Amino acid sequence: MSASSFNEFQVLSLRDLDEVYAWAKARAAELHPDDAFIEWTAAWRRESLEHYLATGWSMASRDPQSGQLRGFALAQPILFFRQQTQTVWLEYLAAQDETKAAELFQVMIGIARDKHMQRLQFVSSTLELPQIRAIAEQRRVRPVADLVMELPTTKE
Repeated sequence: MSASSFNEFQVLSLRDLDEVYAWAKARAAELHPDDAFIEWTAAWRRESLEHYLATGWSMASRDPQSGQLRGFALAQPILFFRQQTQTVWLEYLAAQDETKAAELFQVMIGIARDKHMQRLQFVSSTLELPQIRAIAEQRRVRPVADLVMELPTTKE
């Protein structure tokens, strides 16, 4: 048996909903202690998680030893959008720190490439983290709409 008991990155499913919801809610309470209504518009609210976790495109970052959640990304494929056959929409990405967030972002790009998706689109606020901005700039990120960024995921 290997020293690692858990995969560091895992596809999320509906069975993970309660864990992801609790993690996101606790993180929001830490980051925004005075905002009692943050969940009303949060990407991680229950009905959003029910949708995204069922798509098979959302990912978790876990501690390889304990399996504890360290972050997650909510995503879905969009087919035949903006003259592209296959696009991945990254709705939300959260992690315990910037390095884990950047790793999750890289994983989402890698999955999109492996599945032959042509583009990854996401909200521009994702680029507020310098490590993610650097990754996106290397991949020729560009704005495509108000607050929406896009980068190619095709193999070069």
